[in-house]
Amino acid sequence: MRRRTVHSQRRALAPRRALRSVLAGYVILSAAALLPVPALAAEGKPPVIESMGAGIGGEITVSAHIDPEGLETTYEIKLECGPGEPVPCDSIPNERSEGRLATGYEVHEVSLTLTGLQPGTYWFGAHARNSVGETSWSSDILTVPPPSPCPDGCPTPPIYESKQSQGAAEATKAYAEMAAARAEEKRHQEALEREESKAREAALHASEEAADKHRAEEEAAASKHLEEEEQKEATAAREANTCVVPALRGDTLNAARHALAKARCRLGKVIRPANNHSPLIVTRQSPRHGKRLPRGSAVAVTLTPRPQIGSNAYGRRAA
Repeated sequence: MRRRTVHSQRRALAPRRALRSVLAGYVILSAAALLPVPALAAEGKPPVIESMGAGIGGEITVSAHIDPEGLETTYEIKLECGPGEPVPCDSIPNERSEGRLATGYEVHEVSLTLTGLQPGTYWFGAHARNSVGETSWSSDILTVPPPSPCPDGCPTPPIYESKQSQGAAEATKAYAEMAAARAEEKRHQEALEREESKAREAALHASEEAADKHRAEEEAAASKHLEEEEQKEATAAREANTCVVPALRGDTLNAARHALAKARCRLGKVIRPANNHSPLIVTRQSPRHGKRLPRGSAVAVTLTPRPQIGSNAYGRRAA
């Protein structure tokens, strides 16, 4: 009875142990999911300052639009005084603005608010930097007009406003002219790059055509040389298998035999006079000389006595 009770208790605890194992595995997986995953190093580009501008009012605000190009970027907007200005820029407490942009591809607008500027023309610029490179943008279109000659009780207060509006209009016009000049310069640069690209492509095409032409000429010359060699071999083979009958008249029988062997012919039927002991020469041959026959063809000759000096064709001595 005691053993059965122990086994029953073990069987009752088995499902609980399995449930505990499942819950422990789930907790481990959840903790692993919550652990920070190291970010992959992303390739980026130098930051881009897309535009800058300045607004003139009670407080002058200089702004810039910066694209960090996927990397953490630091920026700075700085104001500088123009040459010959009565008040140095370091006397302005808020002449500089710095900050940091988070990783991403969203364009951020950053600004610098300026107060207490003296009348005159100021230079301002923006500078952005990330791990890949840096970009700068500078301008000189910020103009602060002089104050009104009668700030209190001026009979015609709109005069100051008109001067201020005129300065803003001049600044806007100068900015537009500068933007147009930059756009024109960019179009000119793109046109030059297109022309250079076309020239490179034309030179490459001409070089390839010249190489193809030279290659074709070499192949044609090699083919012609091969044909000539084949023709020479064929001619030599034909000549080697051809008997060109030589001229045998006036030759002795041995000389005729050697001439026929040299011409790849052979001596055929020999007709000679009977009971003759004088030297004999060839007076007739068949076939005639110059005829082309297969190699080893026979040539028949007719022999007659050699004429004596001072006799005619029949061997009689001339009177």
